[in-house]
Amino acid sequence: MTNYREIERCVEALLAVTQGMRLCEEVTAAKYGMSAAQLAILAALSRHEQRSVGQLAEELHLDQSSVSAHAKVLLSCHMIRRVTSTDARRVEFALAARARNIIGKIGYTGRPLVESALANVPVSTLRGVVPDLRRIAEAMIEEREMVRRGELQEA
Repeated sequence: MTNYREIERCVEALLAVTQGMRLCEEVTAAKYGMSAAQLAILAALSRHEQRSVGQLAEELHLDQSSVSAHAKVLLSCHMIRRVTSTDARRVEFALAARARNIIGKIGYTGRPLVESALANVPVSTLRGVVPDLRRIAEAMIEEREMVRRGELQEA
């Protein structure tokens, strides 16, 4: 069984990685005059033909109200467009041509900076850490799902 000290060290390391990712996103977002969340929405839409607010919120781990607010801004500057879903009961969004040009340059939010930083890490380290990071992410997702289902209370 993992002891509390090791859990605390892991949490601190994950928070440091998260902060580093966020800083990379902020640099990229500032370059294009958008928030990191707005760029993340554009990137998500570039991976899918169209998405609803709920789908975007789930994929990006954001509140639906936050996605709606950012989508409103992106609509007003013609970066995304409204489209009718296949079942015609909900509104979905798709990338506008203008946004495709931006996403084509940057891949997705912050990725070029993160890749550049990871290029300085030995390949053997990267190979060793990837499976562990995936297991940690899966465990965190399972915890979130248990809380959502009411099987576990948030600490």
